[in-house]
Amino acid sequence: MGSNTVLRLRCFFAWQSEPEHRWLETMAAKGLHLDAVWPFAYRFEKGAPRQVAYTIDYRRVGPSERPEYIQLFRDAGWENIASLGDWHYFRSLEGKRPNKPLSDNRSIVERYRRLLATLVVSEGFLVAVLAGRHSRYGSLSDLVRVLVLVLVALGAFGIITLIRKIDEVRRQPKE
Repeated sequence: MGSNTVLRLRCFFAWQSEPEHRWLETMAAKGLHLDAVWPFAYRFEKGAPRQVAYTIDYRRVGPSERPEYIQLFRDAGWENIASLGDWHYFRSLEGKRPNKPLSDNRSIVERYRRLLATLVVSEGFLVAVLAGRHSRYGSLSDLVRVLVLVLVALGAFGIITLIRKIDEVRRQPKE
């Protein structure tokens, strides 16, 4: 890693995009500008402090759809900084707070539903792993069982949180 870049380890959960936006904006105000994203890690390029906004969208975008998807954000004043799986990170121009594409109530509910579906499938897999007593490699160790239980509990918390967020958005006045 070059002397002009900084790596920060940080964990945000799928339902915490607003705190993640604020953290990235705080980093930019300190002169650290998002450059790349990995699981639990962010690479920043050092520079002058800037007042910019960040937004993150969760959407499966195929290779043929990607140019149109990125252009939708670009037309609204956002630049695509990085993508990690189905997570896409965008930054505004300095001093601008552009409208966020796909930020109407319907789009927000759809995004939460996509996250919810991903969590439900993951939970099903984890419960199946937990329920399986033996595999061809032997039984799960107690440590692995505890880890899987923690992941199941975290996933259940995420599912409940997303259901509440969906309900909260649905109760908001129509735009």
